[in-house]
Amino acid sequence: MLKELPAPPTGREGWPWTTECDPSVYVNGTCWPKISIVTPSYNQGAFIEESIRSILLQNYPNLEYIIVDGGSNDQSTEILKKYNAWIHFWVSEEDNGQSHAINKGLKRATGEIFNWINSDDYLTPLSLFEIAKAFTSYPKCRLVVSPINFVTAKGKLIRVNPPTKVNPLIWDTLQAKGLNQPGMFFSLPLLKALSGVNERFHYSMDLDLWKRYLLTFGDSDICRIDHKTVNFRFQDDSKSVGAGWEEHSAFDIENKKAFLGYALELKNDTIYNLLRRELKLPDDPIPMWKQEKPVRYDRLARWMEYISYNLFLQGIRKGKILPILSSARALGPGFFLKKLLNKKYFLVR
Repeated sequence: MLKELPAPPTGREGWPWTTECDPSVYVNGTCWPKISIVTPSYNQGAFIEESIRSILLQNYPNLEYIIVDGGSNDQSTEILKKYNAWIHFWVSEEDNGQSHAINKGLKRATGEIFNWINSDDYLTPLSLFEIAKAFTSYPKCRLVVSPINFVTAKGKLIRVNPPTKVNPLIWDTLQAKGLNQPGMFFSLPLLKALSGVNERFHYSMDLDLWKRYLLTFGDSDICRIDHKTVNFRFQDDSKSVGAGWEEHSAFDIENKKAFLGYALELKNDTIYNLLRRELKLPDDPIPMWKQEKPVRYDRLARWMEYISYNLFLQGIRKGKILPILSSARALGPGFFLKKLLNKKYFLVR
């Protein structure tokens, strides 16, 4: 592929400019699954060529590469035209933001494995090989999680970010705010069953997708690899730098609104009001995204019970009567009877 692609810009050397993955790693009789990669982009002309080359120069033998540009007014379109022969589909037109772009690409994707790679990030060498190897080595695999590199705008390593953590209790995984989306490669049919990302989100679409995945398919058959698959770039125009992740940030506010949306699905006003009040959440839920395969409502109910029960225990530890009474009332006597009879109540997935 390196000899076929356009020459790199002057002064660019190393990966992915003047080196490529050795294609001989794929010559071992394995039937390599089709991997669909979607790159959403808008005015990332300074970085998108590096992203494109890092995907193409994997030399992966069964790749479907789709780029959805939001009508950039920088050099992005010229770069896309430059690599037109090696991109399966690309479009540059006005859209409703990153989430909309991801879903546009997802609808066109036809592979077995899927991830979106933002246009200011880029794959590390042999990432697609390692991802495909994990899926083929474990046929039941639904999702591969991997570490990634945090890098500066110029590609200098900041630190390694570990894979998305899957806790012993699914309810704790649902509670976690941390996520390593670039290092998560999903079974494409499952993401299509989830109808993609919720387009109401501009910051937390990946975390919402992960929670809906867990509520729908559970946390089994998730494979972890040690290969660092993506270089995630921190640069001035990235949302991660601009919005931050701290409390009251755009990410935090969307997460809270999403959580209220999940609680609203139960149609249990007592638990809803308890969680909104005790967790100090804004009364502005974002409705759950309509999916081809609905979430498991028994799983959703148990998650909300788990949070409410922990609020009950927290009230006991702190000796605060009102939280104890409020959470006990929301849970109801039936819950405490079930919990008493089944000590492993929350171990059920």
